[in-house]
Amino acid sequence: ESKDVHVSFFLYSQGNIGKPFVEKSSGNEKLDSLAVRAVLDSDPFPKFPPELKEPSLQITIRFKYIPQE
Repeated sequence: ESKDVHVSFFLYSQGNIGKPFVEKSSGNEKLDSLAVRAVLDSDPFPKFPPELKEPSLQITIRFKYIPQE
């Protein structure tokens, strides 16, 4: 059976991120931790383009785990 986890974090204009957190758990602590680790390993992101005047964006990423058959 597949499982979803939603991880949220703030992305700042210089490409750095705030501490990611699990917004919706998969019910499996290991899968949740792997999703948070994936976000942390993506830091830093590219800087915002000059036309984007926002100081930060709140991002939520949905990770879907599908077991191999």
